[in-house]
Amino acid sequence: MHSYEAFTDNIKNVNWENIDKVIFVSENLKQIVTKKVNIEEDKIEVIPNGINLKNGLSNKEIRGIILHMLDI
Repeated sequence: MHSYEAFTDNIKNVNWENIDKVIFVSENLKQIVTKKVNIEEDKIEVIPNGINLKNGLSNKEIRGIILHMLDI
């Protein structure tokens, strides 16, 4: 999640129970959002400013991240 998404009211309309994983681009952004909405900690990943290939993400997960970043 990027800041342009986090600072809208749209995050309050999401059914977070149906989300498998939320990826934040910073720890600070994670803290801001989780104060506004309840997201289970095991569904949260922080990958600062890009993709950390050392954290064990699968190729499918990385493709999904890239597609989201490109807004496809």
